Amino acid sequence: MAVDRDYILLAGGYRDDAQRIALVQLGNKESKLFGTLRAPAIHSDAVGLMQGLGQTLHIVADGCWTRLTVAAARAFLVKRQK
Repeated sequence: MAVDRDYILLAGGYRDDAQRIALVQLGNKESKLFGTLRAPAIHSDAVGLMQGLGQTLHIVADGCWTRLTVAAARAFLVKRQK
């Protein structure tokens, strides 16, 4: 999990959702799914590590370390929705 103000990146899940990353927007009384994406830079079926620290989600797989910030995920999803 990575957090930036009212947005949270939630990573992982079971089976087909193992590489899923969900961006959730928090409200006063409820949350809203802003969008989803797949873990980047992964060539195999399994991620070695997905761990959040502050505003950044760290993804380690296939010998590569990728950092995804909440802001970058939000910007990507906004652009993709246009």
